[in-house]
Amino acid sequence: MDRGLDLGQGLEVPLVGIDPLGHPCLVLYCDRFDARLLDQLLEMVARMHAEGLRFQPLFPRPTEPRIFLLAPSFEQEVRQRLALLAKAFPLRAFTMLPPLEKDTAPQLIHEHLDSDLEPRQLAAMLPGELQPFANRLLGACKALRPRVRVQGTSWPLIFHGSHGPCATLFFENNELWFASAQEQGSSVPWKLQADSAVDRAIDVLMHHQGKSVSPAA
Repeated sequence: MDRGLDLGQGLEVPLVGIDPLGHPCLVLYCDRFDARLLDQLLEMVARMHAEGLRFQPLFPRPTEPRIFLLAPSFEQEVRQRLALLAKAFPLRAFTMLPPLEKDTAPQLIHEHLDSDLEPRQLAAMLPGELQPFANRLLGACKALRPRVRVQGTSWPLIFHGSHGPCATLFFENNELWFASAQEQGSSVPWKLQADSAVDRAIDVLMHHQGKSVSPAA
């Protein structure tokens, strides 16, 4: 979005986006961790849960926010506390470093919290009828050439192709959703509930990787 979000009573989020399923994505940067910051994260989520419906014009699912925390570094003690919060609401942490030479955007490195799982472990915890769809998609990512990297250690998972992030896999309300990144910044997700839907998702990943792909997919 082109502006921040005022939650009222002096609480404002400077950077806000929306994911393909309509959740608010609230982004905070901090250069120093203390108890006040953790309280602020909790207050943001609590405020959206309780009063989020007033933001219905902005977000289809305003009471279900996702939090993104950026910082120059994360000490082990901080990661442990954030891991506890991540069990209560969707939370991602990223180390933000200066841009590489000739780049303009900073480097973002996903921090693994103590409660994180590998993508295959997440897929193994899905309902039985969804596991084949997820495993087939993850298998295709390994088979494609160049390989598609799967990032994320909790839902949703991000598919990172040759040219950057290209798609997202969500698990919500016992449903598996795939969303492809679009040039205009918007995306219409679809359910992975049949082999044909998985075929469509693999085709998207192949398209993003270009013509040099493995027929094994």
